[in-house]
Amino acid sequence: MEPPVIPAPDAANTRYNALADAYQPRRQWAAIFSVVLNLAAIGAMVLTGGAEWIYEQFTRFRIHEYAIVPMCIAILFAAHAILNFPIELWFGYLEERQFGLAKAGIRAWTHDWLAGVIHHGILFTLGSCLIVALQMLVPGGWLYYAVGSLLILFLGTSYFATAMIPRNLFQIEPADSGTINRLTLLAGRDLPRILIFSATNQRDFAGGLVGIASRQRLLISRSTINAASDNLLRFVLLHELGHRRWRHVLLATLLGWFWIVSGVVLCDLLAPLNVSGTPVYIAWLAMILTAWLALTEPLVAWIGRRFEYAADRHFLRNGGTLDEMRAALQELSRRNLASTDAQSRRRTIFHPLPSVDARLRCAERFLNKRKAD
Repeated sequence: MEPPVIPAPDAANTRYNALADAYQPRRQWAAIFSVVLNLAAIGAMVLTGGAEWIYEQFTRFRIHEYAIVPMCIAILFAAHAILNFPIELWFGYLEERQFGLAKAGIRAWTHDWLAGVIHHGILFTLGSCLIVALQMLVPGGWLYYAVGSLLILFLGTSYFATAMIPRNLFQIEPADSGTINRLTLLAGRDLPRILIFSATNQRDFAGGLVGIASRQRLLISRSTINAASDNLLRFVLLHELGHRRWRHVLLATLLGWFWIVSGVVLCDLLAPLNVSGTPVYIAWLAMILTAWLALTEPLVAWIGRRFEYAADRHFLRNGGTLDEMRAALQELSRRNLASTDAQSRRRTIFHPLPSVDARLRCAERFLNKRKAD
């Protein structure tokens, strides 16, 4: 099936997005502020003995150790959630409302925030309890079991990713035959199974591959299907097929597993021996892992940008042009308030998504190299 001919875009499209240039730095500062505040809070709790004090208070009651562990871990996560609520409210809902992005009221936003926190808290508590239980049952070799269990957890959650999307946050349904035919015609080739998601406050153009192996799906927002141009949809589809071609979802899953495992090993080296097998170890793990993830984020972001460049090249290899790519990225940046101008290294070093200008420069170098060869 031949891909449709899409008219060349207007080269005079605005490259500079002043609204995005005002919005994006605030999101970056919010992320930095959140990491610093959380690291300071958990560091103060661990280094001043606060975590041990809380654990000792529980041990005074006649409660079995296996019940104390999840209770302490749940309290730790609840304190984290309470600390971060005003940050996420200010830099999330209130900032987005200022820029015209928030369509729902604060009650709806709080409901969605609470649902996400509950899901996250359940996974955090289960994972933390698994680590403490392994330390109690096999103190000499718990780390090997933890590494293997984390690998199974990462691969399992990635495999069943679509089933784990909170249904109270999004409505998900299979694409109808008309949408499938339209997207297949735009891509010019067969696509993985397509799922459409929507939410009351969803306005962004969003989508991507979810899951691995036989359960991999192409997830696209309803706002993208309804409002995006054919040019943008074709770019997104071929770009995502590039991720599929190079198995980037699987590679990202393995990279995330290795990233976390490295932090767990580092914590095992630095944490005091007497906290092993207790909830206090989870507090140490939270502190060391937060610092480790923050310090190594530039490397992981650099790898993420390599994935994006590879997917862009797949678009260009399969009939896409630089003009089509430029128009699609500009349309995407206007809708999602993503900066289109060249950014300083300080502002891009932590981002797995390269700026629009960087992607276009990389695409132009790739096309020039192909012509030279």
